[in-house]
Parts: sequence; structure tokens; C-alpha cells
Amino acid sequence: WGHPFKVKTGGVWSEEVMIYARCLVVGPAELKEVGVKGVLERLGAGEEVSERSEERARRLLGRVLEGQLAAMGTSEEEDQQRLASSEAQEAQQNDRYRMCLRYRIGRKRLVRQALDSLRPP
Repeated sequence: WGHPFKVKTGGVWSEEVMIYARCLVVGPAELKEVGVKGVLERLGAGEEVSERSEERARRLLGRVLEGQLAAMGTSEEEDQQRLASSEAQEAQQNDRYRMCLRYRIGRKRLVRQALDSLRPP
């Protein structure tokens, strides 16, 4: 599903991703507390609907990111070791292999940064 976030000053999440996650987790309690209009106004302004729903949105995004890391098959550390090994044996490895490893390492770092940003300050 492409890049679910983009790196920006002050965080890694685009506002659109946060709004989407907030929409998915709004529950009856928030609707009762602030009403449909209030929920829509807060979402439209890029604000959290409630502390409870914000926590649910962060957990949801965390599960998505953890799933992305799990689906990658190797850890960042394993890729780093393979890259170091391939550079040590450069004559035996091709450039595409090293480029692929660098891409995977970069992607895993971005996902890890996104996960880190979900932790409370």
C-alpha cells in the first residue's frame, strides 16, 4: 500500500494517515461525548477526538507497522551483516544485491522511526 508515512519535521506521520487512523477507531463513547458533528470537526482540524481514541489509533498504527516489519523476512541487523559481508567480498557480489540491501535497511529504519514516534513522550 505504498509508503504509509512520510518523514517530516517533528514526526514521521503525515496528517492524512493520522486522520485515517482516528476515523477507524472512533467509537460510541466519542460519538456520545462530542457528537457526530464534534467528531467531524476535530478530525477535519487534524485534532485528536479523545485521549482514548488517540491511544487506539496509535495501537492500530503500531500493529500495522509491526506487521510490515514481520513480513520483511529479515531484520535490519541481518541485512546490515549481509551488506557488510557483500562489501567485503565485492568481487563476488553484484551492485543490485547491495542496492537492494540498502533499500531494505532504509525502509526498515523508516518503519522503526514510525514505531518509535507512536510511543508517548
